[in-house]
Amino acid sequence: MLVVAALGLVVAAAVFLVTGLTSGEVGDLYLSMVLCGASLVVLAVSARAARPRLRPHGDQARPLDPEADHDAPATVLPAETDVATEPDPAPAPAAAPVDGGADEADGADEAAPVVAGDGPSEAVGAAAAAPVPPEGVEVPPAAHEEPPAPAVDLTDDGALFPIADYDALEPVQILPLVPRLYPDEVPTVAARERATKARPAVLDALAAAADDPALAFPVPGYEDLTAEEVTSALDGLDDEALDLVRRAERAGAARAGVLVAVTGRLEGDRPRAGAPA
Repeated sequence: MLVVAALGLVVAAAVFLVTGLTSGEVGDLYLSMVLCGASLVVLAVSARAARPRLRPHGDQARPLDPEADHDAPATVLPAETDVATEPDPAPAPAAAPVDGGADEADGADEAAPVVAGDGPSEAVGAAAAAPVPPEGVEVPPAAHEEPPAPAVDLTDDGALFPIADYDALEPVQILPLVPRLYPDEVPTVAARERATKARPAVLDALAAAADDPALAFPVPGYEDLTAEEVTSALDGLDDEALDLVRRAERAGAARAGVLVAVTGRLEGDRPRAGAPA
């Protein structure tokens, strides 16, 4: 629809241009230029609206839903069905009489008659058989719960975040997407990164894309430094930079010495409880 509107503006601009050239009216020429500019704006808006959200190659970025494949109820056939379809086993041979008198043997036979096919397998099958509802009673189907809808990743102003599934991506998946961001999307992604994991490689790439050194990580070459080198580089950093270092360290190597040093500097700048202001 926006493309059609842009074409209409171009046609109107051409009409006013021809009219202005033939009649010599300067106003028609100015109106033609205004319509041309408006058509360019409409085309830019339509291209921006039709642009899909950036996704890394493959589906490895999207975390698997552990409940997606386990919600469907499993159909279990009762054990009676298998027993009914199997042929009856051969009758068991008659047991030899046991010494102890004919009366005791006859009493044992009357008390526990031998039934063909009676054995441990049938006893287990009868115990595991599902209860059969009485005739005429409708059994409601098993409840099927739909998996929850995936949460929509939005920015603070309600727009879609430029990179889909951003929080689940690794730096090697984010870095190829940074050059494809629009200039006004780079600060949005940088703000999300600084507020969450503050990964140095991602922040440095965003700073290079925006040509803004303020977006870069406060310690250059951070991922190649040892714990002692990072601790010595903390001197002179403000609280915001120290907080970024702490976020990056927690999301990365989580070195205890670095975390203790950063926390000590952050808490050392605050007045102690009960101390005069």
